[in-house]
Amino acid sequence: MKKFIQYIVVTAIVLFSSVAAQAQSIKEAQKFMRNEMYEDADKVLKELITAKAKNHQPYYLLGLNHSTRGDYDQAMKVFQEGLLNAPKCKINQVGVGYVKLMKGNTEGARQDFDAAIAQSKNKLKAELNREVGRAYINKGNEDEKNSVFWGKMAEQYLGNSRALKPNQFETTLLYGDAFMLSRKTDASKATEQYILASQLNEADPIPLIKQADVFRRAGNPEVAKTYAEEAIAKDENFAPAYRVMGSILSDLKQNTKALEYFEEYLKRNNNLSARRAYVSSLYLNGKYDEAIAEGKALLEKKDFANVYGVIALAHVSADKKDIAFNQEGLKYFEKWELKEFKPKNRVLGQYELFQKATLLQRTGQFDAAEGLYLESIKDTAETKAALIESVANIMYQNENYVKYVELMELKVAKNGFSTLNDKVNLGSGYSKTGQYSKALASYKSMLKDDSTNYGAYNLIARTIMQTDTNDVSGDAQMNYTKWINSFSPEKYQENKSKIKESYQILAGAAQRRKDWAGMLDHFKSIVSVDPEDEGARETLGQLEKYVARLNASQSSEE
Repeated sequence: MKKFIQYIVVTAIVLFSSVAAQAQSIKEAQKFMRNEMYEDADKVLKELITAKAKNHQPYYLLGLNHSTRGDYDQAMKVFQEGLLNAPKCKINQVGVGYVKLMKGNTEGARQDFDAAIAQSKNKLKAELNREVGRAYINKGNEDEKNSVFWGKMAEQYLGNSRALKPNQFETTLLYGDAFMLSRKTDASKATEQYILASQLNEADPIPLIKQADVFRRAGNPEVAKTYAEEAIAKDENFAPAYRVMGSILSDLKQNTKALEYFEEYLKRNNNLSARRAYVSSLYLNGKYDEAIAEGKALLEKKDFANVYGVIALAHVSADKKDIAFNQEGLKYFEKWELKEFKPKNRVLGQYELFQKATLLQRTGQFDAAEGLYLESIKDTAETKAALIESVANIMYQNENYVKYVELMELKVAKNGFSTLNDKVNLGSGYSKTGQYSKALASYKSMLKDDSTNYGAYNLIARTIMQTDTNDVSGDAQMNYTKWINSFSPEKYQENKSKIKESYQILAGAAQRRKDWAGMLDHFKSIVSVDPEDEGARETLGQLEKYVARLNASQSSEE
């Protein structure tokens, strides 16, 4: 009997030790995940699954870990394995729904979410609702166009979680994230949640970097910086704070300092996922060749879908004319589509379409490029005026002037006003398409806005010459004269070649209408501008003799 009791005690100690070790390992994995050390978390969680295959939690965390990196196929395998081996807790069914959601199967995801919650014990419902909320938040971060809707969906489930189990740190943080999606124009609600989370766990720096993100998105990087600094001061080994600080410094165009913080991030987290963030930071800080080289080296170790995108975009931003270089960029872009967009049933957004079109343009595939450029601004209600103008400029470069004018008019309508550059650009487009009266109106409106904008006189004169090639009205000469007379001595010297060209145009018009005296005056001006032009001086001499003979002949006739 004594031996039996000893056996029970020893067995209980072993079991207790096993449970304690399991709990400790879960905490270790969560700490790795919190610190964005995903590969280290993978290792711990896989060991836990091997040691105790009936425990649901390691499966869910491992699946979540894969999902965080966009590896949804692997995540689905892990969630399904967890549901098979540990069916009593339905959290892995939430995971299955999460993957379906990210792949575009919204209804299938909802069914999995609601079934998991309905079939679970009350004590688990708070956690399940919280994780469904997390899934909708991540969907909203991926699907910007519908992010308000996904944020509101997340709010519903997080509200259920909070009602069942109030004052939970993780739920409060996620509430802030949901508000960031659903209330884009009012970040105060999100900030309230992050402040509350700080009060629930004063030692955790995550709420501080969340608040930094609020101000960064609001276009106030200086304030964002103070929160990132506070997060680092609270925990100097918390790697994500250095990544966030690096991103903020990138916004402030402090590129060298930004890269220093990303390097500090790598010192604290040298996982492959951290190196992926470093590749992105090189690109964002203008180190395009370095981003390409580091990205290629990283892909040799692990196939990260978004790294193909970073490499492709670095090729675009490098702005090199070399065809082979841009062909390589296009190859990486197509792999990015295959690995990042296709698995999620996503189509290229405006930004991606524009970037791919640029690579096509640089490799001589002009028709395909033009199609993608126009597709990138197809949704005119959502398209920003700056992107419309960028596409318009490509159309001008490709000599598609009709489309150029159409897009520039759209850009002006979008803004509700026209800038000085808009008027110049539209005038040029109208001239290219033979709409000279509209071109004149556009240039003349420049003078209405600013009567001292003397450059407009030159543009007006040139446009008049398009329809009145002989300048019979004299309007072209009048406007050229106003333009030339506006120059200070210094500006006159800077613009001598343009001034000379103007007199040459006027001389040609005078010649066509047989105004020899007028032609003579213009050649005198040409020689005055450029005394070294021997051809002009010779023509001037001949004209002086010819005009003198004409005058003498007219005098004799009288």
